[in-house]
Amino acid sequence: MSYEIRTRFENESARRMVAEVKSFYGLQNDSELVRFLIHKAYREIKAQLSEKSGSQENKQQEVVCYE
Repeated sequence: MSYEIRTRFENESARRMVAEVKSFYGLQNDSELVRFLIHKAYREIKAQLSEKSGSQENKQQEVVCYE
């Protein structure tokens, strides 16, 4: 599956930010950037759910990430 980010940002700083993130993490194209962001969000959500499940022992929550 391939992704392309179409930057329709009105200001140059937003375009630079996307380029800097790709450069900093060594991402070669938009598909890698999208994949990286999805996995980063998945890890953050999973961590938040783990914190909540500690205080809510009777509730079981699960996050599934599809590629």
